[in-house]
Amino acid sequence: MAAHDLAGRLASCYGNMRQHIPDLDRILIGQRAILDYLHTLQIRRPNGGTVTWRMVLRWHRTLLFPLVSGGWLQQSGARASPVTTSHAVASWICAQFSTAHNRNSFGVATAGRTIKVGKRPSKRDGHRALRDAA
Repeated sequence: MAAHDLAGRLASCYGNMRQHIPDLDRILIGQRAILDYLHTLQIRRPNGGTVTWRMVLRWHRTLLFPLVSGGWLQQSGARASPVTTSHAVASWICAQFSTAHNRNSFGVATAGRTIKVGKRPSKRDGHRALRDAA
């Protein structure tokens, strides 16, 4: 599979998840459910902020984010919610990790202590991390 073949990597990841852990797939209905799921996976903006719905729509438009867009239903005048699944989102995230792209579309938060934006870690922070790990 070529490094630039995002659709192929996505299909491969999705197939593996469906084969090995089919019981864990969940449907995500609505903006809030999708954004909450991305938050639980520790997906963040490249600057460390939370992901917005506008970013998800841009990912859908430009990076093949798996989403059935919601919209107005003309027959009933009701609004349909956007829909995706947890396996599809996780597969999309795994497929994004490639050395072929120079710019990150998103960041992944670490479980450790966060550093304020604009502050570089000091030597003291490094010593604390080592001490806490021991």
